[in-house]
Amino acid sequence: MKDVKLILTIAITILTLYSCRNNKDDDMQARVNSVYYWRTSFYLSDGERKFIRDYDIHNLYVRYFDVTPNEDSTLMPNATITFDGYPMPQSVNIIPVIYILNECMKYNINDLGVKIVKRIMQINATNNIHHVKEIQI
Repeated sequence: MKDVKLILTIAITILTLYSCRNNKDDDMQARVNSVYYWRTSFYLSDGERKFIRDYDIHNLYVRYFDVTPNEDSTLMPNATITFDGYPMPQSVNIIPVIYILNECMKYNINDLGVKIVKRIMQINATNNIHHVKEIQI
């Protein structure tokens, strides 16, 4: 019985140490330069475009709208972003960000997720934003 405990202790120790190793290849793949864009009008100046290129920015987290309660207790998008007709940088993944006010949690949120996704899809279709793979809430 003591041999079994010793073998199990050694095996668990080896597995624990192995799982804690630093694999630099995996670590480098997980790192992606990203920035937030938190304005209500989307326009990238020449300097901002240069920053995206120079710092190899891959993800641009763009604030699309806030969700706020209306006077009649319905939840509504507020301060929706507008796109000023400038093309999105092709080398950047756009990740929509939705800010939900804490006060919204007091109201019925059963269909809020569906409404948010529909609104995001509408904004993307209107502004030729394709290949959105994730959102941030």
